[in-house]
Amino acid sequence: MPAAETMKHQGKRSEFRSTVGRNARWSLVQTVVSALTVFVLYKYLYTHLGPEKLGLWAVVLASVSVGRLAELGFSTTVLRYVSLHLAAGDKTRAARILETGLISVGGPFALALLLLYPVANFAMRYVVPVGNLAEARQILPYALGALWFGVLGSIAQSALDGCGRMDVKSRILIIGNLVYVPVAILMAKRFGILGLAATQLLQSVLVAILVWIATRRELPALKWAPLNWDKSCFHEIIDYAAGLQIGNLVIMLFEPATKILLSRYFGLNEVAHFEMANQIVSRVRALITSAIQAYLPVLSSTAADITAARQIVGEATIFTVGIGLPVMAGLVVSYPIISIIWIGHVQANFIIYGWILGIGWMFATLLMPTYYYCVGAGRVRTLVLSHTVSAGLNALLGLGAATLSSGHWVATSMMISLALGNLVTTVRARADLKVDIGQTIRSRFARDIVKTVATIGFILLLNVGISIATSMAAYVYANFLISALLLIVILYMSAAGKILMAKFKKSK
Repeated sequence: MPAAETMKHQGKRSEFRSTVGRNARWSLVQTVVSALTVFVLYKYLYTHLGPEKLGLWAVVLASVSVGRLAELGFSTTVLRYVSLHLAAGDKTRAARILETGLISVGGPFALALLLLYPVANFAMRYVVPVGNLAEARQILPYALGALWFGVLGSIAQSALDGCGRMDVKSRILIIGNLVYVPVAILMAKRFGILGLAATQLLQSVLVAILVWIATRRELPALKWAPLNWDKSCFHEIIDYAAGLQIGNLVIMLFEPATKILLSRYFGLNEVAHFEMANQIVSRVRALITSAIQAYLPVLSSTAADITAARQIVGEATIFTVGIGLPVMAGLVVSYPIISIIWIGHVQANFIIYGWILGIGWMFATLLMPTYYYCVGAGRVRTLVLSHTVSAGLNALLGLGAATLSSGHWVATSMMISLALGNLVTTVRARADLKVDIGQTIRSRFARDIVKTVATIGFILLLNVGISIATSMAAYVYANFLISALLLIVILYMSAAGKILMAKFKKSK
């Protein structure tokens, strides 16, 4: 390889590592703050409002989230094209891409929500029990308002991601959480679930405003509000956005379908325990996801360079296997302890949902680098197929599980569907990057992955087995401590762990 090309690849790897390092640090802080604030808020809501009210709130939010379909796939589109134009040194064009995206979505989305309101109001009778119908309809307008501001804020956040400033986004989300929780508790104490809904709306507005201010600092061509709609920018991004929207059309039904099935067949208490377990998983998973997303801006401009893209995906895979898997496994073994601290006792239903979701997302973590490769490389058809497989199987398997068995099997169906859908992006990435399966299987890298997965699987099997054998009440702390220590050893001995420790020692 010529010297110039070598320096080019080294520069991309250096940029990747630097960006991941900075964004990972702030993502860690955000994840910790988010987990703590959710812990405090949900503990209060569970104790003072009860699991039924908490489940009602989760179902209403999940139902109106279908309205995100009107977002037209612009969040991911803006990230990709802002990255491309910044890589070309054109900040003005990047700013126009963002403004065009916001204006293209804002007006039509507001109209769509107005049209959605009477439909959602009517549909509530089929989603929640009759005794909770009046309260569900009362909080519906607040949920729709929070959805509108949340979608516009997410598009602006994507522009920050495209600028490589996920650290700034993390700081804003930290501020939003720290403001949201105490205000939500005060409002819920005085006005019940209606106060919680109003606070959710206020948080969405605050975060959207702060993100816009931060984005203007990165893209100086932006004014105080998005006012410039550019026809050429619209034509540039609409094909990509339209392709993504087909995928969004089906994936938006993924999680809401599970919650609706649980509500319809097993009641709001079941939804509450699922939602609480899911909130914990999503907070921990966000730490890994945010770090891996850091290479999206780099991949958007280097996807055509197979050598560079393969190196970036390889480094991301080292991170997910060495750090992501032990962290997710650590969450799984923590659920009995979380139940005691959060709910006040060993709540078997909550713990089982935690085990199902934690193990499911742990294996999905393995496939995250190839998924984000497809996003960065613009593999829209692959993403659509992946989302269709996940959502379609979830609805089909989930309905069968709901009618024939328990809510736990509904959640299990959701995780199986997710894994099979994500395999689609892995196959596409392997073909694009020209990865030799035989050579990969024989490599030390593959052997390390198999060894790590097998060891973690054994630890989880032992931990869960002991919990079930002792009815999850006895030896909870000892079981957790032993499993956690073993997982820490795995993390420390992994390639990613050794890299992090070497950097820490060097900084000392």
